[in-house]
Amino acid sequence: MIFQRNGGQRNPKRSIELLVLISGLFLLSLMGTLRLQQAVENRQYLQTFSGLPPAAYFAASGFLVGLAGLACGLGLWLRRRWAARLTRAVVVLVTAGYWLERLLFGASAAGRADWPFTALASLFLVGYSLLVLASPRQAAYFKE
Repeated sequence: MIFQRNGGQRNPKRSIELLVLISGLFLLSLMGTLRLQQAVENRQYLQTFSGLPPAAYFAASGFLVGLAGLACGLGLWLRRRWAARLTRAVVVLVTAGYWLERLLFGASAAGRADWPFTALASLFLVGYSLLVLASPRQAAYFKE
């Protein structure tokens, strides 16, 4: 017999929408970690470009994004109440940081060519994340 802490009631399962969001957060964590690794490995090469911040900026931002994605993904997986609020903030801040970085350092014409697609993709990802976390199914999952 399996003993349960909540008086014999089963916790609701993770919805497919939440599993997709958690997977995306783990992917975000991986991307941040790879950014950190590449910034450290290629710091001499990055210094040859004018107009770019130092490699330490890329390493620090990769570390922070990797850590934030991992914390959010694990928090959602483990049903932590703080995870939904943290995920909302992280998704918005990472997207805003991406766009700020793109506007400040993305000076090439090729980089500006796909901005409509990137803007729509950003809106979709932020909207999806916020809607999934606001749904009644997730409130039951987190017992908010």
